[in-house]
Amino acid sequence: MRKMPSKLQNDYYLMRHALSIPNERGIIISWPENGKSLVNGLCKEGISQAQMAAKNCGLGSETIIYSSDFSSAMQTAQIIADAIGAANPIASTELGERNFGELEFESDKKYANVWHVDSTGREYGHRVENLVNVANRAIRLIEGIENLHHNKTILLVSHGDNLQAIQAVYQKMHPALDCTKIPFMANAEIRYLGDN
Repeated sequence: MRKMPSKLQNDYYLMRHALSIPNERGIIISWPENGKSLVNGLCKEGISQAQMAAKNCGLGSETIIYSSDFSSAMQTAQIIADAIGAANPIASTELGERNFGELEFESDKKYANVWHVDSTGREYGHRVENLVNVANRAIRLIEGIENLHHNKTILLVSHGDNLQAIQAVYQKMHPALDCTKIPFMANAEIRYLGDN
């Protein structure tokens, strides 16, 4: 498992995408070919959530925004960028939704079963991506950002499990075994990751 760089040179903020159409319908959408489709983007309430978050975020126009390439995240990131006058978000597959394999289009109530199995250290099976892999993807991106930028404000827009994994690794916890120890991020919530 990759480790977070020991001392981050940038200030990182994490944001979960605003309420999406799949969230509203209570279904799992995690395959890239489905997640990138605009039919799985933000619902009306989600657009309002993102606009409110942008209004209250306190981030400046110099903020560099990286986003999952799923439509719910990219739409959220673009709303933030437009509101604060930042450059367009940079799409990143490393921040893409955890792949829930054969659970695609199933009820989102099945997430709880996956998280329970995650916390035991076992693989869920059914082609569900493990959280160590999710964390490794995100850490690779952060390593790249650290090589590119210094003393910048970075906003990472992603999905619930991805953001839990990032926070766990940052806090020197295990992304799967400790996944339930970090408060889950609400839709459109912005949380400071920190640099110390």
